[in-house]
Amino acid sequence: MTARAGALFAACIVSWSAQAQTPAPPFPLDTPMRMRTIDAVCTGVSSDTREDPRWQGYRLRVEVVDGAGQYLSDAQVTVSKADEALASVNCQGPWVLFNLPAGAYSVSAEIAGVTKGGRVTVGASGQARLILRFDAGAK
Repeated sequence: MTARAGALFAACIVSWSAQAQTPAPPFPLDTPMRMRTIDAVCTGVSSDTREDPRWQGYRLRVEVVDGAGQYLSDAQVTVSKADEALASVNCQGPWVLFNLPAGAYSVSAEIAGVTKGGRVTVGASGQARLILRFDAGAK
């Protein structure tokens, strides 16, 4: 399977997963992918990847942390608008970046059966940031 075919297959699986509300396969780290009309990337494992200038162009940054603010990984992150799941990413890093049109969104993250969520407004420029905080018991 070529890299392009693999990326297309993964994007189709992730897009289908968002519609079906089933866990998506792990998203490749630091590899931007497209789901329907939304670009997304799972990143943030090291300070070098967090400082990557490519990520500044994404309109929404979702960070998953514990109660002490330490980054968590292995979260199923879903972004929705008007009760419709637009994308769902199984991220092995602490950040999920989405390139979305301006508007209001709901975002949820699930780790080990525990779900946290929040609402965020994405502007026409800049990067909105949403931090989803889990109790210390999350992995």
